[in-house]
Parts: sequence; structure tokens; C-alpha cells
Amino acid sequence: MPSLEELQLEINKIKERNKRVETDKAWEISRARKVIILLLTYIVIVIFFYFARLPKPFINAIVPAIAFVLSTLTIPFFKKWWLKKRKRKNLKTNNRYFIQKADQKNNENKRDSSSFHNY
Repeated sequence: MPSLEELQLEINKIKERNKRVETDKAWEISRARKVIILLLTYIVIVIFFYFARLPKPFINAIVPAIAFVLSTLTIPFFKKWWLKKRKRKNLKTNNRYFIQKADQKNNENKRDSSSFHNY
């Protein structure tokens, strides 16, 4: 059995991990991150358009950059939808599993009781 000190150490490790996870999550949903993604995407597209000798690379890069950022902004919506769908699927799967286990147990009990009466 772990000592009180060991348990406290484990709790502190968990708290530190939770702080890191919260900080990472805050960054993931921050406006600064979204703006940085927009600017970097725009710069990369401008460079590509410039070397590809496409007309007006600075103006024509706006639409694809905005489209990319918009696509990344919709990801949380689709993530929630997917998780909700997956949760329902897991519940159905778990229910089927438990029903099958209960049926097996009932069948075993029936076999055991019928073999008892055969003697």
C-alpha cells in the first residue's frame, strides 16, 4: 500500500499535468493562435503565388488564407458532433454487450437447472 507521501506526490503530479493541459487548451482556442495561423497561411500562399508568377499574389492570397482559417474554426463544431455520435454508438455497443452477457448467464443457469432435474 502506498504511503501518504507517495499519494501526495502522485496528486501533485496530476495537478501539474492538469495545469499543462489547461494551458494547452487555452492556447488551442485562443484568438492569438487563430490570427497567427491566418498570417502564416497568408504569407505562405503569397510566396507560392509570387514564385508561381500568378497575378496579384497579395490580393489573391486573401481568399485561400481566410478559407483555411475558417475550415480550422469549424473543427470544434464537427469534433463535438463526432464525439456525441461516438458516445451514442459506444452506449449502444455496451448495452448489446451486457445484454449478450446476461443472455449467456441465463442460458447457463437454465442448463445447470435442467441437468439437476435430469438426475
